[in-house]
This record gives sequence, C-alpha cells and structure tokens, in this order.
Amino acid sequence: MKRILFIPLLLIVSLLHAQSVKPVKPAPGDQQLPNHCVRKHTYGPETRMTFHPFDKAAQIQLISFDGVVTISDKKQFEIYSADPQMLEDTVMPLVVKERVLLNAEQIGQLTDLLFNYGCTGAHTVHDCYIPHHAITFADAEGKALAFIEICFQCANTRESDSRFHMEPLCADKLAMIKALFRDAGIKFGVSDRS
Repeated sequence: MKRILFIPLLLIVSLLHAQSVKPVKPAPGDQQLPNHCVRKHTYGPETRMTFHPFDKAAQIQLISFDGVVTISDKKQFEIYSADPQMLEDTVMPLVVKERVLLNAEQIGQLTDLLFNYGCTGAHTVHDCYIPHHAITFADAEGKALAFIEICFQCANTRESDSRFHMEPLCADKLAMIKALFRDAGIKFGVSDRS
C-alpha cells in the first residue's frame, strides 16, 4: 500500500520540480546568437593554443572532399568511400576538392569558436551524415595528428579522438564554422552555388 501511495507522490514532486526549473539563460555580457549559442568562456588565444590538438599542430587546414576521413597507421590522412552502394568501404587516394592552410588570424577565429562558444539549448542531429568537410591537424613534418569531420547538411561531426575538449557543436556554431570555411575560400558545399 505504501508503494502505491509513493508512486503518485513521486510523480507530483517530479512535475512540480520540472515546472520550477527555468530555462538556461546566458550570463550578463554573453553574446547571444540564434538558438541560444553563446560565448560561454573567455579563453584567450594563448590558452586556446594549449588545447589538443592545437598544442602540437604546425599545419591546420580546412578541406572539402567526398568520403570519410581517417588517419592511417603511417600517420597520413586517408579518405574512404562513403557510398552506401558499396558492400565494403574502400580506401581511396586522398582526393581533396579544396584545401586551405589557415593563417594565425583564421586559427584564432577557429579556436574561439571551438572553445569559447557553446549552446544552451538542445541540438538536433539528423541521420544523413554524409560529410564533405574537415579540419585537419598535422605536425611540422606533415604527419596527421587529428581531425574534425563535418557534415553541415545534417549538423553533425566526428572527431578523430576523445581528447577534444571543445564546447559541443550545435547548429548555430556549425553555421559560424561554415562561414569560416567560406571566408577562407572553400566553395564546395558551403557556397550557394555549390
């Protein structure tokens, strides 16, 4: 009998608590963007460059391609076919449509977006995941360190490893990263004409 009374009481308390929780609002001074994307941190450029993989990267590139990125045993970036018609994914030579080596200012913009901006609301991810863009990180010898693969169409990403400690990517943050690709000169998949 006590259990029967406890369950409705638990439901009532849960409902009252849910009604009392206010939506997360940005702190005063936070820069408000659509869909609640805000500047959550104020890490300076020097601090941001100590975060993985920027701490070891000598070359940071934006690329556009067809396929899925991976890092080989020889520490090279490779692209696999992402064609669902194929029975097995097959490795292909690295076929990059466009490649832009970022300068210091662009790296500063990228680290600001990745580490300082975050979303206060829920992020909707679609099931399509057909990436055409990536941010690649290589050392001074050109050896692959890490990548962030991006599907702008479905608002989803895949990181090469779990050491990335960036704020979660949401639709608005991805839109800002897409603009960074476009401003850097990438056209495929980010301009209105591609």
